[in-house]
Amino acid sequence: MKKYDAIFIGAGLGSLSAAGKLVHSGKKVLVIDQHYVIGGCASTFRRKKFIFDAAVHLMGGCEEGGLIENFLSSLGLNQKINFIEINPMYVASIGEDRYSIPSNLYELEEKMCEWFPDEKEGIKQVISKIIRIGGLLLQVSSTQTQEEVARKEIIKELSGIRNVSFTEFLERYLNNPKAISVLSTLFLYAGESPDELSAQYIISVLMSYHNGAFYPKGSTQAFANLLGDYIKANGSDIVLRRKVEKIRMSNGQVTGIIDHKGNEYYSDVIVSNADMKSTYMDLLGEEHLSSLYKKKFERLTPSCSAIVLYAGIKDDDNWSKNIPHELFVFPQHVHHNPHYLYHPQEKSVTPMSICCPSHVDPSLAPPEHAIVTVTALCNYDEIENIRLERGKDFLLDDFLNRIEMQLPGFKERIVLHELATPSTILRYTRNQNGAMYGWSKVKEQPWLAKMGPKSPVKGLYFTGHWTNNIHGVYGVIKSGLMTSQQIINDVG
Repeated sequence: MKKYDAIFIGAGLGSLSAAGKLVHSGKKVLVIDQHYVIGGCASTFRRKKFIFDAAVHLMGGCEEGGLIENFLSSLGLNQKINFIEINPMYVASIGEDRYSIPSNLYELEEKMCEWFPDEKEGIKQVISKIIRIGGLLLQVSSTQTQEEVARKEIIKELSGIRNVSFTEFLERYLNNPKAISVLSTLFLYAGESPDELSAQYIISVLMSYHNGAFYPKGSTQAFANLLGDYIKANGSDIVLRRKVEKIRMSNGQVTGIIDHKGNEYYSDVIVSNADMKSTYMDLLGEEHLSSLYKKKFERLTPSCSAIVLYAGIKDDDNWSKNIPHELFVFPQHVHHNPHYLYHPQEKSVTPMSICCPSHVDPSLAPPEHAIVTVTALCNYDEIENIRLERGKDFLLDDFLNRIEMQLPGFKERIVLHELATPSTILRYTRNQNGAMYGWSKVKEQPWLAKMGPKSPVKGLYFTGHWTNNIHGVYGVIKSGLMTSQQIINDVG
């Protein structure tokens, strides 16, 4: 019988980072995933000579001394991957206006004051608060040291925005709707309208990019593979194309897992990087949860899903040079817009992200070609019902027409494409309703403080974007580090 010190369900970055730290401490682990490749949302797929990132466009924390760079350094891997800094982080197109948004919040403050001189005082106040509160949320400080008195003041400020939306937070300091819109544009990375989005959550997202936004050379898969190779090179195992069917239990303690082929793997520590609801209800069994915990858990709602077009385009005339690494497209106002989700019946401009990573990494596309990935948030049921009733081609044609309005000439340049709808995301991730961001980040959502890394079941842990208010690659790596440390604290 082969027994591991820990078994990880799912090979996303939350698992890979936690597994890497445990392996570094001398543990033998197993990472198991239903997919044919590791990385989860940070994986890629190839179509002919085009390489597409599944979901990740940018990463924070890769600068020297940053969270991810420090993590890689601790494993001796920081010199084995190259992160390309993206500046501006993205360009926001709002109505007829375009704004180049830097990742550094002090630089953003300077630009905002140029764009909206009448709001100068409010802009300085709001950026200062974002840096102070964000630094506390991420447990970092913009000044290296943080006096205890100042920390208490920031905690008080933090409590003052609990259950407050980002729009409400910004309207305390700003009057110009366009200024509020510009500061709200990163909501596409959070999956909720700024009017409903938790101010605490999006502030932590903004702060995670404060010291730079980066793209890993060779695609996000290169980053995942770096961690996977480290795990295997140090005596642990990664098993792919295996769907976990059951978590084994004995006397209130996890003891292992069973995959879809009936293979059994044993460990007293199971870490799920998968959908939390599926883990509890399908793999474990709700009978192992207390009625109180189950009641609180069932109140949580998942985030929205997305529709994504992956396109390889002909670019022999360098047409794509006018597309930045990432372009966010919005109607005239970003906030107070109830139509932020894609729907074919909605005729106004669809908020969308248009990403062209081959600008900074030409190896992703063949010569004289480029990669363009377009993402719009959507509701699972609405889009899948339309797909069922009218067909996937109807959605494709409608989405292409909307993209063409923003990028005239785009359609005629396409040489290959793939369209992912929410059911595609569900199939590859097993996330309920094809959720893109784990639990919904709305202001009313119960604070997820008890959603990982520990669970109420002995030996069961969680990591990744279904844990407490985690965001993006920065967040899932941080989650993985927290989970590995919790396991070391608990079991040695």
